[in-house]
Amino acid sequence: MSSPNFTPQPPTPTPGQPLPPGWEIQPGRLLPPEPEREGGWLGWVFALAVMGAAACLCASIILLAGFAGVRDAYTAISTQAVQTREAEVATQYARARSEIEAGEFELAAERLEFVATRAPGYRDAEQQLAVVQLRLSATPTFTPTQPEPPSATPPEQPGGTPDAPFAPATLYSQGESALGVALYEEAIAWFEALRQTDPEYRRAEVRQNLIDAYTRQGTLYLRGQNADGADRLAVGVQYIYRATDLGYSGPLITEADFVELFLTARGYLEGGLVEQARPVLNRLCELNCSWSYRGVSIEALVQQYGR
Repeated sequence: MSSPNFTPQPPTPTPGQPLPPGWEIQPGRLLPPEPEREGGWLGWVFALAVMGAAACLCASIILLAGFAGVRDAYTAISTQAVQTREAEVATQYARARSEIEAGEFELAAERLEFVATRAPGYRDAEQQLAVVQLRLSATPTFTPTQPEPPSATPPEQPGGTPDAPFAPATLYSQGESALGVALYEEAIAWFEALRQTDPEYRRAEVRQNLIDAYTRQGTLYLRGQNADGADRLAVGVQYIYRATDLGYSGPLITEADFVELFLTARGYLEGGLVEQARPVLNRLCELNCSWSYRGVSIEALVQQYGR
């Protein structure tokens, strides 16, 4: 019965006698043959399969990482482009407002046209553009329906005739007629054209008529009473401020200031700047929390965004 720890004993070498197969002589010792390993080629196949799978996994990881990097880079570029465009629009709008206040209406019109083209609906850019274009109109660009002319014939301006198309007397008559039938914006166009044509013609009367037209039409816009139902708050504010430039000093100035504050808060909210809008809304609520415009009340906005 053989022992499980049996170790083959080396044969005794005999001169001239060959060693058994597999045995070899090294200096100082005699080595037995290596036992045959069954299934050795399967191990190589398995090793190659593992190495191939590892290589595929590494390649997949590299490809996924590259794809993620490209995606992140594209997202970053897109985000930066959007932010750049928004900043450019905001800058042009702010400069246009400054130029309006400085009376540089031509530059303001160019900037507002840029804003209206790049970002339609941005704040009140389109309404501001309409106001600026109205002020730049040297003569009326429309043909209003003529009401019955007033009974009094406007005095003839030296050097012209009352029947001349844009003689000062004719412009004054047209403006007065439009004002008499509550066509305030037409009256504004006629009287502003007159001021540019002949600033001294019936100067005090023209100024008072413009104050009346600006304040009446501005009031309609501030209170949402315009027939077209459009949002004309910003135009209403500008009309009241224009009347103020001409000498108006009534309570509508306070109302226009309040509405301008509301427009500021609304602009912040539309731009997602809730933190900036919050103190403005709180101030509006302190002044008149019950005020509302077309179903949107200060109180509701404060409850949602304020405090």
